[in-house]
Amino acid sequence: MKIAVIGEEDFVRGFEGIGFSVFPIEDSKRATEILKEISSKDFPIIYITETIAKEIEENIEEISKGEVQETPILIHKIMVPPRIKGEIIEIKKGKFTVEEPIAQIRSTVNGKRLTVCMLQRWPVRRPREYKEKFPTDSILVTGT
Repeated sequence: MKIAVIGEEDFVRGFEGIGFSVFPIEDSKRATEILKEISSKDFPIIYITETIAKEIEENIEEISKGEVQETPILIHKIMVPPRIKGEIIEIKKGKFTVEEPIAQIRSTVNGKRLTVCMLQRWPVRRPREYKEKFPTDSILVTGT
């Protein structure tokens, strides 16, 4: 597993010896550039020194929207359950368990506030809703 460390040179060089990919930086502008570059690569964990993280907090949030690093190899997508339509009125920040509420949605149907958690139970036997169904031109082949 690849792990990246972004921060002041004196701090990050120590991590190089234990196999981490280090990105020493001198200013927050360069940290933002590196963060955007490596977030699209295969780095499931990115450590950022506290000083730099405070300077680029908005950029960190922008990159991680809609995803939660649940385990070192599992990125959890935050999704709205089926048949819930409305306006997001609150998104919480912080650390939560999968059963704690992380967002509030105002329903466009009846105006009620609906709670969204990371753990959701979706109906199994009811077909998924979709906007458009595409015709198939080949069969699905699994395996080799």
